[in-house]
Amino acid sequence: MILALILLAGPPLPERVYLKTYDRQFTAKYDLALFQGAIWWKPIDSKEWAKLPPAGLPTGDFPTPDVISEISADGDNLVALDQGGRVYYAKLDTLKWTAKWGPTFMQGPLYVDEAAGERMAMSHRKMAFEDIDGNPHDIIVGVTTLYVLVKGGTRLEYTDPWLPPEKRHFICLPEHGRFRAAAMSASASTVFVIDAAGRSYTKLGDFDTMGLDPVLRYGWEREKRDGLLNDDVYSLPAHQWVAQPPLPGPATTAITILQTGLGNEARELRVGAPDGYWKKPIASGEWEKVVTGTPAPGSRIDPSKETWLPPHTKTLKGRLGDAEVTLEEFAPDCSPATLTIGTDEMTLYFLQDWEPGHTQLTGALFGSGPVFHGRPMIEVELRLDGDTVTLVERFRPRALALRVELEPAAAPSP
Repeated sequence: MILALILLAGPPLPERVYLKTYDRQFTAKYDLALFQGAIWWKPIDSKEWAKLPPAGLPTGDFPTPDVISEISADGDNLVALDQGGRVYYAKLDTLKWTAKWGPTFMQGPLYVDEAAGERMAMSHRKMAFEDIDGNPHDIIVGVTTLYVLVKGGTRLEYTDPWLPPEKRHFICLPEHGRFRAAAMSASASTVFVIDAAGRSYTKLGDFDTMGLDPVLRYGWEREKRDGLLNDDVYSLPAHQWVAQPPLPGPATTAITILQTGLGNEARELRVGAPDGYWKKPIASGEWEKVVTGTPAPGSRIDPSKETWLPPHTKTLKGRLGDAEVTLEEFAPDCSPATLTIGTDEMTLYFLQDWEPGHTQLTGALFGSGPVFHGRPMIEVELRLDGDTVTLVERFRPRALALRVELEPAAAPSP
């Protein structure tokens, strides 16, 4: 009799989900949760949980997994992992599941290695975004991105259903990759990371906005575009990491970002607290406490904890005529860097598509000085040969183009 009453009462799940974790998620319409290896859901305003139809497990033209160990949701997207780390993907409005990932003729299984500590965050953007110059770019069918935090929080990777499952792209973490993330959340192509000391950053970045989609038009010219011929050009560089203000009180590593409306700034950030959570708009304001009466999950933030990773950037030097040239804070996987020619300092941005073995990067220099000939920027190519970097201006006659060979700076004398 008692067992029957317990089963009738439903699973011991909360009335509302305020923070996203590996087993608790929410969207604008639904709360979702894992209980005993099955997915449960309910409308946001309801208190009654039910198994996600038909039985709380992904079903389709694939073997139904026995147990789900992690879920992530955003917008209309839901992903689930089985105990082997295989990704199952569905739209919440249809609940039609697939166990395949990637474009037509390149589809295959996608895996997230939970045993190695990999954590995922689903993102779904169905609205325009504004590039770095404020140019809006509409979308037709939506942008789905799955972000994965790997290697103990030292690397952030991502993929989407139009990319082959065996290939993940990456986003260099804040402070030229010295940031070690303790947790990560994502919504509408915007990533939110926090470290064990409570430092947090946000960034808008997916395959389209990072300048990597071969179908889209990109340009390094920084301008507000309104002409009929170039209003679809995405301004580069992509949006950079933005540091969020320090938390004003005790907090945990349970973090969440959620979309609240239209535009890049329509995001809310949440960070767990002992009796609820902290919240703030992504681009303004200060942290505000929301008391729920329930302790937040996650590890306790310790502001005194040392979390920075050793730098992996280099300083390289060369010459241009009589002027000394220095390239500082350079790593091929972490844009930007600083280039100084004589006394003229400029910023070097490049696309984040480098992997070990690649010998070329493309990007642009922004600044002023004689090498710009009155222009605001110069498009460049970086040719990598071991520790040597040759910077070559693109789209100019060879006799007029900027060309500098840079080698690692000598270590200071002891």
